[in-house]
Amino acid sequence: MKAISRLCFTWLVAIPLMSVLSLEVVLQVGARLAHTGRSDVTGWKTGNLRVVCLGDSHTYGLYLAAEESYPARLEELWNASVAAPKIEVINLGYPGTNSSRILKNLPDVIATFKPDIVTVLVGINDFWTQPVDTSDQRDGWLRSLIWLRDSSRVYKIVYMLQRQRVNREAIQIDQSFRHNPYDPAFNRQYTDAVAKAQKEVDAAVRYGDRAFSLGAVYDAGKKDKPMQALRENLLAMNRIADAKGVRLLLISYAVNGPMFEWVNKEYRSVSQTASGEVLDLTTLMQTRCPDDPVCARYFFSDWHPTAAGSAEIASRLQRAITSSP
Repeated sequence: MKAISRLCFTWLVAIPLMSVLSLEVVLQVGARLAHTGRSDVTGWKTGNLRVVCLGDSHTYGLYLAAEESYPARLEELWNASVAAPKIEVINLGYPGTNSSRILKNLPDVIATFKPDIVTVLVGINDFWTQPVDTSDQRDGWLRSLIWLRDSSRVYKIVYMLQRQRVNREAIQIDQSFRHNPYDPAFNRQYTDAVAKAQKEVDAAVRYGDRAFSLGAVYDAGKKDKPMQALRENLLAMNRIADAKGVRLLLISYAVNGPMFEWVNKEYRSVSQTASGEVLDLTTLMQTRCPDDPVCARYFFSDWHPTAAGSAEIASRLQRAITSSP
């Protein structure tokens, strides 16, 4: 009886595996027969160009309506000016999040939303928020994933089919910061919101039964060498995106105020690596406000972009996306 059970179990495992392998062989042979000498990567991606924007309050659009954030403006601008492909932009930015949280969530974000492009603008909160453990994102599984991405046609078909299932209306993002307008005298509303966030906003983004720990735990005492950690996290994001066949575009802050300049320096350092694609926004103030150190049209006094600043970032991001990586 045990022998029969083992035999049944073996066939239950073997038959699906053999079916997948057979399908892989058929697809590989068919691709070789039909090969025209061009890359077929885009052939597996249908529908809109999908962009996921990760970041902190600058991406979230603090003090602004959701439609005034630069991810929303990017979608609006692109679809009004580019004939094809149309673009869909998913804004997963959240105030207070840091680079370790984005690195921790990046594989799951890619697996869930199947983006063509991921943008990341983060780093200033690495100075005063608690990092999370990212050791599980630095393991050797990436090599196997790279092989699947580059070699397996079954993998590409599964990716294509799953990609159609994202429902943006099902994305739930904590909006407690959205109703805090900017007070130019002293932004007490934002200060109070941060105090509330200290009581733990640890999973601000949800999609169905999935929760993403894109939140913030404010604890300045639990970090070490934040800029070194930021650089390592950005490089690790590059490796993950490359392994998954996703274009990663890192975005520096548009200002060079105190602390921001240290963060932007790390972005420029990453841009000098072989795989680092960085949109350097630090010239925005120089070109738009050469004689105005405050640049009040484009930035609030705490350096968050205004609606006009978000529109400018969206315009520059559109140009960066359309250029060759």
